[in-house]
Amino acid sequence: MILLDTNVVSAFMRLEGEPSIIQWLETLEASDLHVPTLVGLEIQFGIECLPTGSKRRHLETQRDYVLSDMLKNRIVDFDRGAALAAAAIYARSANRHQDKKIIDFQIAGMGKALNASIATRNAKDFAALGVKVINPWSAGG
Repeated sequence: MILLDTNVVSAFMRLEGEPSIIQWLETLEASDLHVPTLVGLEIQFGIECLPTGSKRRHLETQRDYVLSDMLKNRIVDFDRGAALAAAAIYARSANRHQDKKIIDFQIAGMGKALNASIATRNAKDFAALGVKVINPWSAGG
């Protein structure tokens, strides 16, 4: 199981998309790809902050495509197991009072609870939280 972080989903959703991310996604089994509900929150927040217009409409369409068509609604909830794992990671983290957002700890908790890898550009940050990480922007993943 691979949980897609917001930066991976956003790279796919851009007007022209990032070809390297699109190619990377195409090499994977679609059934392995999942999106945390928290990523949906971040995506929707970004859309809500945009004024009405063509860019917003494009991103709304892409959001619906990614979540419904591409991922077939493989959306993972932040549940009790993820909450317990996130709390343990957060408590052990030396950086919990620095720049990391609580949502990163929550996504890391989801990865830990589900024994899933997290696909993200922020590989160093998530690796420091003790979860398996894939960086689609690096040559080796």
